[in-house]
Amino acid sequence: MLKANYAVHFQEFENVNDAAGCIEAFAERKSSFGTLFRTAGNVTDDLVLKALILNAASDLDRGDDRLKHLTNQYRDGEFDNVGWVEAICEFAGANNASQAPLVGFSSILDKAKHACECNDFHSAIPLLLQCEPSIDVLRQLLICAFELNDLELTSQTLDYFHNAPRDLQDRALAMRSAGQWYQTLCKETGLLHKATTGYSADVALPTNWHLWLNRLNQDDEWQEAIEVLQFGMNAWDVEIYRDDATQRQMFAEAQTGSRSETAEAALRFAMPHLLTAFIPEGQFIREFKSLYLNFALMLSLDDEIGKDDLTALATLTEAILESDPVASSAKNEFQDLLEILETAWSRVQSSHYLDWTLTILDLLIAFNVNHRTPIDGYLNCIISSFRQWSGRVRLDQWDFLHQLFEELGQQARLTNLKPEKSQGTDSGEVNVLSLAGKSVAIYTLTERIGRQAEQMIRNRFEGVKVHLLHTKASTDRLIQLSQSADIFIINTWDSKHAATGAIKQNRGNEKTTLIPEGKSAGSLVRSLVVSIGGQEV
Repeated sequence: MLKANYAVHFQEFENVNDAAGCIEAFAERKSSFGTLFRTAGNVTDDLVLKALILNAASDLDRGDDRLKHLTNQYRDGEFDNVGWVEAICEFAGANNASQAPLVGFSSILDKAKHACECNDFHSAIPLLLQCEPSIDVLRQLLICAFELNDLELTSQTLDYFHNAPRDLQDRALAMRSAGQWYQTLCKETGLLHKATTGYSADVALPTNWHLWLNRLNQDDEWQEAIEVLQFGMNAWDVEIYRDDATQRQMFAEAQTGSRSETAEAALRFAMPHLLTAFIPEGQFIREFKSLYLNFALMLSLDDEIGKDDLTALATLTEAILESDPVASSAKNEFQDLLEILETAWSRVQSSHYLDWTLTILDLLIAFNVNHRTPIDGYLNCIISSFRQWSGRVRLDQWDFLHQLFEELGQQARLTNLKPEKSQGTDSGEVNVLSLAGKSVAIYTLTERIGRQAEQMIRNRFEGVKVHLLHTKASTDRLIQLSQSADIFIINTWDSKHAATGAIKQNRGNEKTTLIPEGKSAGSLVRSLVVSIGGQEV
């Protein structure tokens, strides 16, 4: 909606570089936007960001910090019209400085009420916070915070409310709707149970990730921890932990702090949110290496570790290895990682998760971990597990295992490990000629994974043609194979939207397109085997 509104109503002003006219037109329409401009977290769209900048520039009563933040975000995003954004900021600053703060209004409260009537709640709250507490002010603040759904402004509102005289609080809440707004805000910020028994001023709403985790560690009765975290996803910036080593250390200490079983359960539910924040859009941040190690340790020690946790642990393993671990006599992060992985496997080991052990080994080989620290302990875990469940190991798993050990030059360790006739395998009955004369295309950005999958397919099936694609964008060859390949395997775990979109767009419904469950070569081959008749174990 923001994007469409900007394109329809304000793009024309940008085209002729009329900042004054644009801000004036925005001010005229602002009352019709409602809560469209509530906090939206990090923004990556050019038009949406310009709309937010225009909103901030149209009323600087609440200060210019928001405008500066959005403008810097626009510059950092390397969008193509920084000059236009700077023109808006320049005009807004000059215009705001020349205006008396209360032109047309008898008081700050009067101006705040007018902003509320225009649905400009962002401007209303800072004005209301300047007023002396009254029943009217308290109710106006509650409705503004309720409409905005902004964690920081909600926190400011509740702080103001709870510092007001108690009789004013009670009289403000006597109106049923005000009481409902208050209860909702308290619940969303984790203060509901405090509100029912009287607010305690020493309980502060977390304003960043490590304060949230510290409170979780210390408060066994924090029932709204996950709700607060979900609000914090938009309000809390992880960049402070990238830029400030002290802040990063504080978060690391919170990660390794002791907590109750109740808090551990809450943290288990919170882990996907934490990983989403600290691995933004799947991008690993080198400065977060120590935090990734701690996250991995937390997962490995979880008594209820399961499939999703192992998937997250594989992602963290890659993140740690991408972040240049240290290997020295004083500190060996490679060894720390291996101990974490072995601990996790000891807690969850099952034939159902053998694919995970191979995925991890593939990562260790890809990053030459065996050249930095011994990996014999992990290899022994794998060999022991394959021996224990040899009758349940699939043929594609045996193939991948032998390929990986061959890369390490340790194939001799697998001698006599595989039974002459595997019992209960899924694909032993799949005919080696099942793919004869057919073409299989594999799209993955990781060339190593593609080559491994190709080799496993060629070893397994006769007469099959395998085509590998690693391009980040749509190309003529990618489109041609999308249209002609009998089977197309898309590794969505490390693909680019432009390429995957072109593949799906150019494949007919009659053709087979496979999306593997995992990133490894074994997962790619497994999806192929199942598609032609192999059975799940």
